[in-house]
Amino acid sequence: MARILPRHTTILYNLLLVGTILVTGFNQLPKNAMKTEKISAKDFSYEVLTQDAALCAYGHIATHDSSAFEKTQIILDADDRVAGYSLTNAQSFTKYVKYTGAHKNDLIGSQVASKVAYSFLLTGDVIAVTNKKTNQVVRKIDNARITYLRIPYIVSEDGNSVTFMNQVKEKRTVSYSVFKDALSNLSIRTSILIRRSSEGIDKKSSVTSRLSEE
Repeated sequence: MARILPRHTTILYNLLLVGTILVTGFNQLPKNAMKTEKISAKDFSYEVLTQDAALCAYGHIATHDSSAFEKTQIILDADDRVAGYSLTNAQSFTKYVKYTGAHKNDLIGSQVASKVAYSFLLTGDVIAVTNKKTNQVVRKIDNARITYLRIPYIVSEDGNSVTFMNQVKEKRTVSYSVFKDALSNLSIRTSILIRRSSEGIDKKSSVTSRLSEE
């Protein structure tokens, strides 16, 4: 015999029916469908490919004093080679600097410098991280640090050469193109900006970052 249930009873009945269906369906799911794969540190292995290495350089020309610290970034793309290894993914590194232009105490011999260049150096480790489950290997930079040189200089009247004091206080004159390259190219940075001219030029390969001008 058919009966018409009161509205509140109908709602309760429908709720119980839906609940029963949900519970039954959940119990019938494959057990592996309910498992969430957990990843822990033990699933990875780490190999240091190179340690405390000079990885990349970046050049900047400061034309005036900064009123505040400015964000300077060294950006490396996926597949860029550093210290002989290709990076798996893009990475960026930041240094905040308060740039200063040439001051009257920035002397090149007896002459006052007219401009100031900055040469940034990224150092750190290159590591390989291997996922033991998938055997996927990711090469990346870790323990990174950015340092920089501030280099006052004078440009010749014809604009073809630059005179500056290197880091051992030796007065040097080089072509403008060589000077620009030295700011951002590891292969000549040390020999041009840091060492004495008699010590020769490094032959290491490097990633060359762009030269920026403020």
